[in-house]
Amino acid sequence: MRGPLDADAARLLATILRGLGNPGRLRILAMLHMAPATAAQLQLALRLEPGTIGNHLRALRGLGLITRASDGTFAVCEEQLDHVGWLVACRPSSSVSSRP
Repeated sequence: MRGPLDADAARLLATILRGLGNPGRLRILAMLHMAPATAAQLQLALRLEPGTIGNHLRALRGLGLITRASDGTFAVCEEQLDHVGWLVACRPSSSVSSRP
């Protein structure tokens, strides 16, 4: 078991969680966890506007969760695969309220 969360780790985790606080970003991350994809493929599959996809991809790259290859495909960063897999697997039941 790991020790307590230090202040720097807590700030970093809070930044990542804020960045993931958008359903579109979570859907993109879940799709990229299954397989690399281009922005166009993400747009078609998720039915989001091109500008919206671009903004979400920039945010996810800025958080260090995804990378962009020279051929234009995006993928989950290798060192983040386990974390993203855990996050994608966390699907709340329908009985969980969406209100705090």
